[in-house]
Amino acid sequence: WRLVPFAGVYDEYALGAGEQQVLGRFDMMAQSPYVSRRQCVVQVSADGVATMTTTGKPATVCRRWGSEWYWFRRDTGRRYRTPLTQTEPHILVDGEQISLDCHNPEAAIYTVACCQEAGGAGAAAEPVPVRVRRLKWGEDAFPLETLGLGRPPDVLLAVDVVYGREERVWSALVETLVALSCEGTLVLMAHGNGAAPGVHSMGGRFYEMAADHFEAASLPADAEHPGCQIHCLVRRPPAESRRGSVRPRTKRARPH
Repeated sequence: WRLVPFAGVYDEYALGAGEQQVLGRFDMMAQSPYVSRRQCVVQVSADGVATMTTTGKPATVCRRWGSEWYWFRRDTGRRYRTPLTQTEPHILVDGEQISLDCHNPEAAIYTVACCQEAGGAGAAAEPVPVRVRRLKWGEDAFPLETLGLGRPPDVLLAVDVVYGREERVWSALVETLVALSCEGTLVLMAHGNGAAPGVHSMGGRFYEMAADHFEAASLPADAEHPGCQIHCLVRRPPAESRRGSVRPRTKRARPH
């Protein structure tokens, strides 16, 4: 792996399996008092997986493929943790960027580059084990932390989750999808024969609520599985979001 200067930093670093590199204030062309001398550590495991761990008091921020920045704070062991608290090393991917300055992320950036060749170290390894976590829609204040994620995922897959007729359930689902996603997240929703009325055609109350935060498109149905519809959802830019919260529609009581 290589850490390549992108903006406001000096040296390029090359890391092999089992090696690590500390990044901090002294790597910056214009040193900032808001960046620790040991701001973060990039480490490559024996099987070739690169991770980043925040070690400084300020947060370290990362972004993938032009998405927004995500903050990672050091875990101090305190009882209270925010969604930004880094409870485990953040796994890096090729092309990801690390900024040392959370107050001005564009000021000091490294780009992470993977130099592994096909069949090389880590090519046949399984770097990320499968983990199962329970998540209750609308009830977890910090769903990313509940799932052990330091940032929104690139892809969310939801299968047969829009059913029944309870708007509060759909509202909680939309709220959770919003909390787990960003502008760079692709949400794939697969609906079978048991989907709520109107869902196959991207209609109904669920998609009315989702439209406040997402743009949606339908993929062509498979001739062999006509009862299955796959919809793609992406987040609207903040300026285009129609409202800041998701609330189910309630019926008004008639006067007696």
